[in-house]
Amino acid sequence: MGRHDPGTPPDVTPKVREGYITQERSYKLITPLFGGGVEPQNYDPVTVIRATSIRGHLRFWWRATRGGQYTTVEDLKKAEDALWGAASNDKGGGPSKVEVVVRGNKDQPKPRAFIADPRKPGLTVGEPRSPYSYGAFPLNEAKGSVYENIEFTLSITFPDTAKDKLDVDAALWAWETFGGIGARTRRGFGAIKLIQVAGNTITDVPPDAQQPCENWLRERLARYVAVGTWPLHVPHLTRELDNLVLIRAEQDVLTIWRRLLNALKNFRQERPQGRDEQGRPCPGRNRWPEQDEVRRLTGQRSHRHQQVISSIRKFPRAAFGLPLIIQYKHKDQQEGDPRGNNTVNVPGKERFASPLILRPLACTNGYLGIAVLLAGSRVPEQLVIKTARGELPVQSDLSPAEAQMIMCADGVTSRLNGTTDVLRAFLDYLERE
Repeated sequence: MGRHDPGTPPDVTPKVREGYITQERSYKLITPLFGGGVEPQNYDPVTVIRATSIRGHLRFWWRATRGGQYTTVEDLKKAEDALWGAASNDKGGGPSKVEVVVRGNKDQPKPRAFIADPRKPGLTVGEPRSPYSYGAFPLNEAKGSVYENIEFTLSITFPDTAKDKLDVDAALWAWETFGGIGARTRRGFGAIKLIQVAGNTITDVPPDAQQPCENWLRERLARYVAVGTWPLHVPHLTRELDNLVLIRAEQDVLTIWRRLLNALKNFRQERPQGRDEQGRPCPGRNRWPEQDEVRRLTGQRSHRHQQVISSIRKFPRAAFGLPLIIQYKHKDQQEGDPRGNNTVNVPGKERFASPLILRPLACTNGYLGIAVLLAGSRVPEQLVIKTARGELPVQSDLSPAEAQMIMCADGVTSRLNGTTDVLRAFLDYLERE
């Protein structure tokens, strides 16, 4: 039965437990919420912010900060379950040491189905022409909404021991700094800002100048990120800032967010200025190899794309996350280019989460843009592409010679600036912007 009156969920009071600490932390979202409900990409009008969702985020960021204390995945999982809980079975499990209770704001969130661009009124957030489309492309077909005006209070209760306090503090700090709520948080949706703890306004806020903010981050990474070696394939933060870039502050959060997304779009899709068959100005073809490689694999090529842009037989942009979907314009498909969604993915998997996080960071006076690469998370070597003509194995890793062949729109400058690491090249590009 559908819900006719969304109402508000009842307040829940945390249990009083001897030997435990309870913190009450107040937050607001600084970017719109995408999804956040029980069903993926769908908004829940009753329970806008779900305690189970926050618990999942905190578990992730606990692994990302404290997982270096454990040498095997089994040891890591055992410690994680002991703190955050697990379903009971013959191998153990049991309740969490950490209790999470959420109370939402009394004002209803406002739908923002259309994120305004003064030059393009009425443009939906997921449309390719939207300045936010590189973060919200799943909404292009769904025509879904995002929501703003969201605040909530988190009551978190955990054991009053030095180890448990450090573990929970680390997870909270990393979630507040690099994470968010809902879907597409790694592209900046649902970014959170801590407002108060125990009713006291937060004063430990990152400075809005780049170098002081780097120092602030370095101090806290040293405090919260464990010394050690993470088990293989466990995404995590590091104490160094080698995998982190800040871009200059803006007063408006949406401005800094757009700059991050536009940088990603330009890096991945920069095109030279060309002309169509009638001689009118139009974007040319980008110089990444994926489009031409799909044409080679399928044996399909439109008459307008007879010229081969790239001879590289790989899919390097898979490094940004999977699935990677190569789709051609409807007109080009009609004229001979491959049809449908040509999808690169890990065999047997639905997705591979991007190691790249882009989001605004609330500072003392404005917002900095932050980009961070999670260590321990790189696309697997074995990939497959599904096309209308079947499934084939493909690769993403580049040789030095291949990396040198990927050019910017000018056809002269190397896009990857001498490195085979596509993600590292993007951070370098962002730093120069």
